[in-house]
Amino acid sequence: LIRQHEEVTGEAKPICLADDDEGLVKQYRTQLIKILKTSKFYNPEEILNTFPENKLLEERAVLLGCVGRYNRAIFIYIQNLGKPSAAEAYCDDVYLREGCHGPHPVYLALLQEHLKWFFPKKTTVLMDKKKISDLVRLLQKHHGRIDPVQALKELPTSISIAQLQGYLDASL
Repeated sequence: LIRQHEEVTGEAKPICLADDDEGLVKQYRTQLIKILKTSKFYNPEEILNTFPENKLLEERAVLLGCVGRYNRAIFIYIQNLGKPSAAEAYCDDVYLREGCHGPHPVYLALLQEHLKWFFPKKTTVLMDKKKISDLVRLLQKHHGRIDPVQALKELPTSISIAQLQGYLDASL
């Protein structure tokens, strides 16, 4: 699949989502992702040990999620692929596939990775109103899927309780 991607695109690095690819490569990658998500006939940990680190990143993220390494999977979507919306869709998919109700660690990982993306240095004060708004939107949208106690532990002190009121009201 990697070789075919290189032949079709002339690139040695499929650094995109399968949906952003073209033709047969898109079709094969989409099928591979479906198999990785649904099949019980392979060991994800074994595949990860031989899987390329810098190619087929979406597929790698799916494998990481299969072994519970949600932070790393979400990091790939946000940092490597630059697609925070795909990270959120990934979390929704994990949640629905696992038939969950209530808080799930994949959404806490989503919050943690957004926080790292918004201010990579722990000492940075989060003052950008757009970033605060995006975080609050994320919390409100997934209020039933993010443990409020854990979320509050993760948030920077520069976000006021007033800004979180909608999330807290919905969560409690």
